[in-house]
Amino acid sequence: MQVSNQLLAVSPAASAELTTIYVKYTTTQAPTAPAYAVVWLKTSKQFVVGLALPEDVQHPALCAAPAGMMYKGLTKYLVVKPGDTIPEDVVLWARLAYETALTD
Repeated sequence: MQVSNQLLAVSPAASAELTTIYVKYTTTQAPTAPAYAVVWLKTSKQFVVGLALPEDVQHPALCAAPAGMMYKGLTKYLVVKPGDTIPEDVVLWARLAYETALTD
């Protein structure tokens, strides 16, 4: 919930849509609005956050897309397992991903 709240806090226009295996975060509720983040909920042992970040954003916690978790416009991924600490940078990454999706 912490990550979801941070992803939605970037703008009053931001929206989230739950599907069977992921939550898609878009810049607005419009059907064609670009996604700036996706959170995969495939297992109870981990979740994966994909973000539309500029290529120059680097952090040890960010990685390439795990198998089966690519999504158009998303460039960096954060894998969170039980006991992991959510990086404080998620707040910054969420805002940057939102802004990146708006300009692409």
